[in-house]
Amino acid sequence: HKTNVKRWSLLGRLNRGLFGLLGNPAGELPALYSHLNQLQAMRAGCLLATLALGGFTLGGYVLQIAPAEIPTNIALGSLWLSGCATFLSLILMLAISRLLLRRRGSWASDTFIAGATLLPLGVFVLVTPVALAVLPWLWFLLLTKAVHHTFITLYSGCHTVQHYSIVAATLLTPSILFVCLSTGYIVLQFFI
Repeated sequence: HKTNVKRWSLLGRLNRGLFGLLGNPAGELPALYSHLNQLQAMRAGCLLATLALGGFTLGGYVLQIAPAEIPTNIALGSLWLSGCATFLSLILMLAISRLLLRRRGSWASDTFIAGATLLPLGVFVLVTPVALAVLPWLWFLLLTKAVHHTFITLYSGCHTVQHYSIVAATLLTPSILFVCLSTGYIVLQFFI
């Protein structure tokens, strides 16, 4: 009985954290990170990235980002690899920027920020087919919200978790996102 209570408690905390990140990334990201040790932060970042990559893969497949003549397993694999390349390049770019700015941090913080940053985009791609089918104009609103939350999450991670200055976080956020999303796009084009 105690094991079930612990599981439900853990699921409740995960649910609150996940929806907190999607609703208020600037407020929730530092609060969540401060409650995690290095191993938990790394695992949470990987879990968030897995959710984001799953959303991107399934939503991208339904949207037929990959051409229809490509077999299903190749299309799904290509979308997944593209998302993985984006995630890994985001971790790498965060680590490089942290080293160049001579800030303390770890791979765990880089992984956590990267996973949280990709979450709004993954959810957006997952719900896009439904939004386009129900209310096509809703797609633009969802796109705006997803892009906004992605920028705010990365900015908040750079500023509050990695302790970059406001100016450095402001300048680096779009550059890091551009490089990482471009990497994912190049990988997708290579496999399709």
